Amino acid sequence: MRTPSLRAIGETMGASVPTVHRWLGGGQRRLARVVGAHLGVIIDVMRDRTGARGAAGFIPCADAELFPIRTLLAFEEMGRSDDFVAEQVAEAWRELCVTLGNTIKQSDVGREAVILRGLWASVCDGHAPMTLGDASRIWTEDVVSRRDAGRG
Repeated sequence: MRTPSLRAIGETMGASVPTVHRWLGGGQRRLARVVGAHLGVIIDVMRDRTGARGAAGFIPCADAELFPIRTLLAFEEMGRSDDFVAEQVAEAWRELCVTLGNTIKQSDVGREAVILRGLWASVCDGHAPMTLGDASRIWTEDVVSRRDAGRG
């Protein structure tokens, strides 16, 4: 994947090339900063969904809601070969865990984040995707059962 040019970024943002260079810098970190900005939007989307639907908001209700999750997973993959992108992805997961902690018991956040990541990967898998209904059922049963048992 090629790093976007400063001109292309400037045109998208409505800014001049020197302004974009000052904001983003150059070279290798540019991609990471753009990724970080997109991840910020994804975090906001997840906060909105969980604000409206509680913990259930972490699982999409429709295929149209998969885009932010697919984007996050793609950035994770990019982070395997780019340490700067990996830092942005790690920060996004920290923010997601904070959001998750607002919907469930704090001591369960790590466990539930692993389950959530697995469900997201499963519903986005192009070869044998899990249905959104199955993912929602698994997530809801897990979160609700832990809460009802006094653990969540």
